[in-house]
Amino acid sequence: MFAAVLAFLVVKPYVKAQGQLLEEKVRAESASNAKSDFLANMSHEIRTPINAVLGMNEMIIREDSKAIEAGEADPVLVQEALENISVYAGDVKKAGHNLLAIVNDILDFSKIEAGRLDIIEAPYQLSSLINDINNMILFKAQDKSLKFNVEVDPSIPDELSGDEVRVRQILTNLLNNAVKYTEKGSVSLKIRGKKQNDALLLTIVVWDTGIGIKPEDKEQLFSKFERLEMERNSTVEGTGLGLAITKNLIDLMGGTIEVESEYGKGSIFTVNIPQKIVSDTPIGDFQTRFNENLPGTNPYRESFRAPEANILIVDDTRINLTVAVNLLKNTKMKIDTATSGAEAITMASKTRYDVIFMDQRMPVMSGTEAFHQIRDTEDGASRDVPVICLTADAVIGAKERYLSEGFSDYLTKPIDNFALEKLLLKYLPEDKVERVTEEVTDAEEGGNSSEEYFALLRSVGIEPKAGLKYCQDDENLYKTLLSEYAYGEIEKAHNLQKSYESQNWHDYSIYVHSLKSSSKMIGASALSARAAKLEAAANTSDSGTINTEHDSMMEEYEVVTAVIRSVIPKTASESDSDDIKEFLPDEEIMEFLPGGDNE
Repeated sequence: MFAAVLAFLVVKPYVKAQGQLLEEKVRAESASNAKSDFLANMSHEIRTPINAVLGMNEMIIREDSKAIEAGEADPVLVQEALENISVYAGDVKKAGHNLLAIVNDILDFSKIEAGRLDIIEAPYQLSSLINDINNMILFKAQDKSLKFNVEVDPSIPDELSGDEVRVRQILTNLLNNAVKYTEKGSVSLKIRGKKQNDALLLTIVVWDTGIGIKPEDKEQLFSKFERLEMERNSTVEGTGLGLAITKNLIDLMGGTIEVESEYGKGSIFTVNIPQKIVSDTPIGDFQTRFNENLPGTNPYRESFRAPEANILIVDDTRINLTVAVNLLKNTKMKIDTATSGAEAITMASKTRYDVIFMDQRMPVMSGTEAFHQIRDTEDGASRDVPVICLTADAVIGAKERYLSEGFSDYLTKPIDNFALEKLLLKYLPEDKVERVTEEVTDAEEGGNSSEEYFALLRSVGIEPKAGLKYCQDDENLYKTLLSEYAYGEIEKAHNLQKSYESQNWHDYSIYVHSLKSSSKMIGASALSARAAKLEAAANTSDSGTINTEHDSMMEEYEVVTAVIRSVIPKTASESDSDDIKEFLPDEEIMEFLPGGDNE
């Protein structure tokens, strides 16, 4: 009896305490291991963009020296050097943004850990926020040949109050993850809401057809310092903090997040966040406006060209400026951009523009305030030029409100290229506009249909749809790209083979980088992937991988170019001579790829 009491009072609590200590030890070791893995991963993630910055900066220095040495004696060489510098600078910028994103994640999580991250509420426009997110994610999805679907309930209020920056961060994190971990299929965004007195329970649903999540991994999904299936996802960029930060932000807002996933088939993230309603005016048919602007929805051909015209586009979001400038690049107009109202006022006071497009919701100074200051600037060069309101504010009465402020016209975002060109035709001086007539197509001339040679291209691993994406669906431009790619093969193959045989891995990495990029641009993704693998091997002097893979890559390159030459004639710009030119690797022009090519 005494022994039983003793066991109950002493032994059992001791055993229980030992068990708890063991559990705490296991948790501590697990946390320590997670932190060690996180730090090792961060070392790689931070070094990668830093290496890109240093490497591309070295290339810029070389090109600058080349241009200085050439001087006025060789203007063609100077122009080539400047073009290369532009490409390398773009790579530096992209790497810098990747590095900044990593640092921001770490700083945000540090603030959350220290309890110093606050939610700052202020009025914002939901349609404007969604538009910016869509513009950013659309290009990332397209770069992986994914469909991007958007569905927004037209009845939900557009004017809300909350922490717009953090809502944007939540959306960006979820959608970026969806694109990162989806190799084929689609990524979708659905936004709806339920009114609760003067508040709105905003529901954000992000689903994808990606790799999915194992049931046993779901509990770790929002843990700090955790990245799931590191071996499988080792090539995916990121800190592993994104979802942990997202969960903490949602908790701070008094919201919830739920996950449904089937391993190998995709995931669905559902977020509910309470937001205050500023105005009951509905967001309207955002989905139709967005879908109409999707590339490929309508065949595009510029309706005019105006090389003597000069316009200014103002928007605080750089991706929106990129969209607008690219929509108009075929018109040959000179396009200046400004990222703030103050910058726009300064530029408009010094330069006489033909038209100004003015965004509305910008920090410090709204578009309307900037517009009035441009009008009120005495002796301002653009004081009386047409200023068109550019905004995602498409609710009922918005157009009338902006016109009553004095704007010449009104254009909604997402920008529709046909509506954009129609407005420009209305306001540009007639003597600067040259109308473009429809050109006769190959089919009308009785030539082979596109589908015939597309089928041949697909037979060797070229996907024309992917290549056309980089050419704004301009088939003539795509044919020119194919021709240049195929008829430059002898020279590029010679340079690759020579650097391979001499085991000059520095030169080899640059030549194979060029092949990787140009192959991706024409839609030869498998060949591009092979070249990317060899580029990575060359950068680390991994001769074993290069020796194993080089010959098969060169054989595939030869087959691909032979088929292209069989269906695409040599362009006028191609030399009739098959003489091989040898270039130093840094003299090769690295083909430009849209943002998202982080290989």
